[in-house]
Amino acid sequence: MGVKDFLTKPLSDYRYLAEAIEVVLEESSNVVEQSDFVSRWFRLDDDGNESEQQEQELHWHLEYLQQNPNAARELLTALLPEKDSSLGAWRSSYRLLQSTTSLPLVFDYSWLMSGQLAFYLVDADSADQGGVASTLLVRTLFDDYVRRLQHNSVDLKGLARNLEKGMACASGASTVEALFGTIDLAEGSVSILPAGLGCRWDNGQAQFNIAGGRRLGDNCLSNFMTKDLALQEAGKLTLSRVGSSSFSWDISLMV
Repeated sequence: MGVKDFLTKPLSDYRYLAEAIEVVLEESSNVVEQSDFVSRWFRLDDDGNESEQQEQELHWHLEYLQQNPNAARELLTALLPEKDSSLGAWRSSYRLLQSTTSLPLVFDYSWLMSGQLAFYLVDADSADQGGVASTLLVRTLFDDYVRRLQHNSVDLKGLARNLEKGMACASGASTVEALFGTIDLAEGSVSILPAGLGCRWDNGQAQFNIAGGRRLGDNCLSNFMTKDLALQEAGKLTLSRVGSSSFSWDISLMV
């Protein structure tokens, strides 16, 4: 049902944990309105203002992470998925090398019931301030978008539009370099919408370089979206930032 809440460790007062559990159990028992962290982040009171209590809670978390970069790196790194996975005849494997002194490059993907593979990359270190908040927001809204898709296909422009609206509403978030994409396993095609991060797609027969364009939060919808790149039986997405990070992701058909 999505992300319900998050707590930072170590817990100075275990009452925070007890309160978080009570809130989640209470909301989960309400089958009429299943709210997750997205709705709590943007929840409005009757006067149209953000809930003061939840605003303070969110600011407390983000302030803690900004003041403790090691904790922020550990949290964002913990969000990374398993390096190897498979669905049916397709196999996914990624490798990520990056600096231990800066905020990480965060990658995630989801196998969808529509036969697509949706993914994103966010460079948390690319924001002057608010990189942690922006990265957490992207993950939360991406998960919420995917959860609501059911059998429908991903609309990358629609996803980016939701993200930019969220960033405009969320205090603490700032423009960040990212990219979003889908792989249609049935059609054997790849679509990529850059949002500040450039990348390369290699299907074994041809290579395609995709420029980063405008950042997420800075009208990335105006960037050119590359559609219908051939997957063939295997493909590789790579991204290299000298002195910062190196990322490669292989998608292949198992024989």
